[in-house]
Amino acid sequence: MTVFTELMGFTEFGKHRFYDNIGDLHGAFEYANAFAIYLLIAFIIALCSNIKIPFKLVTIVVCAYGIYKSNSRAVWMISAVMLVLIVLCYVFKNVSKSTRKLIVILIFLFGVLSFIILYRFGIVEKVFNYINTDGSFNERYLYYTDTLRYILKHPFGKGAYAFYFAQSKFQSAYYYAIDVHCDLLQYAIEIGVIPALLFAVVVLKQLFSKQTSLLQKLVLTAIMLHSLFDYDLQFISILFVLLLCFDYPNIQEKEVDSKLIPTVVASVFAVLYVVIGLSAFCNYIGDHQKSVYYYKNTPSLIILMQSTNDKQSAYVIAQEILKRNDSVYEPNNVMANIYSADNKYGKAIKQMELVIEKDPRTMQHYRDYIDLLVKANKYYEERGETEKSQNCKNKIASVDDMIMELKENTATRGILYGRKQNFEIGKKYKKIIKQQS
Repeated sequence: MTVFTELMGFTEFGKHRFYDNIGDLHGAFEYANAFAIYLLIAFIIALCSNIKIPFKLVTIVVCAYGIYKSNSRAVWMISAVMLVLIVLCYVFKNVSKSTRKLIVILIFLFGVLSFIILYRFGIVEKVFNYINTDGSFNERYLYYTDTLRYILKHPFGKGAYAFYFAQSKFQSAYYYAIDVHCDLLQYAIEIGVIPALLFAVVVLKQLFSKQTSLLQKLVLTAIMLHSLFDYDLQFISILFVLLLCFDYPNIQEKEVDSKLIPTVVASVFAVLYVVIGLSAFCNYIGDHQKSVYYYKNTPSLIILMQSTNDKQSAYVIAQEILKRNDSVYEPNNVMANIYSADNKYGKAIKQMELVIEKDPRTMQHYRDYIDLLVKANKYYEERGETEKSQNCKNKIASVDDMIMELKENTATRGILYGRKQNFEIGKKYKKIIKQQS
């Protein structure tokens, strides 16, 4: 795959199909880090397997080149760790227990001495400063800490793509990501803490099982190390490699039970798998009507809601979305506009406040909120509803405090090293706030 995609990189089609926007090779994975860990698995298998030397060398060189071209720093570091582990494993395999103890002591002393020397020359400090100021590292740090806090509030999971849909509500600084970039946390936020822990226990059991071969353990270690910093197991090829690393000692041939209940259950699951798969595929190709026909998924429903010109249809779809997924703000935004058009400003304001609660870091929401309050204030003044009018003015005056509180609660790490967020709403809106203060 590396050779083919690299050669295709010389063509205009290949550049766009097998490389990402910053020039990292991602093969056919469409994600360079996943491609890199897949190549590292192949590298480990080639290095540790009894295959012919010429084929072994070619495979190792090609895989190493692909890992380099992927520009995946995490896989580079894990590759170094795995090489050390492979050497140690094969050395330990051929020496006595007393020699193993001596090797461990020597490695420990060498590590301590190296650390002291590197620290003395300021190299350790430079490495930590680089890590601490690296944008990718800091964004991941924010993903993990924010997600952990959210998981503590929702330990039983919030369903598929929970992080993607809910991140704007719980993030401590501005960022945008589809996944948590940690498979364990992804499982915990989507299906709950208990299933995530059970998965971790199963993997660790396999890792320390005597039935698992050394090669399986090495591949398993590489996958799990990287999956702590990325979403490898969402790629079915890597997930299947992980499953192949599991030991299955009690496999026996068994005649399939043709009783009615097992057959019906299996059939139901098969149908669900096909239906949801068809829905996902239609969403991917942009046929959202068909996607919703097979399964009412949030992304397609949102697009259909925002694209319709029929107010009633938009309202019905908005209600349907909120019934299925109350983490997204788009339905509240649409409902606020519908209520506003019907002069139901009390309901419109409440919906707009929900929009801000769910997505507080988008400054456009505050501008829309002020515009809505100005319209509502004018409407109430014309009708002589003084109390409601004053309430609108108070809410306008409070917007500045809302933004200030948001800024104060933004994580320092996000302000210094993350994606810069603009907290300004514009002179026009500042002037409106000042008039009501």
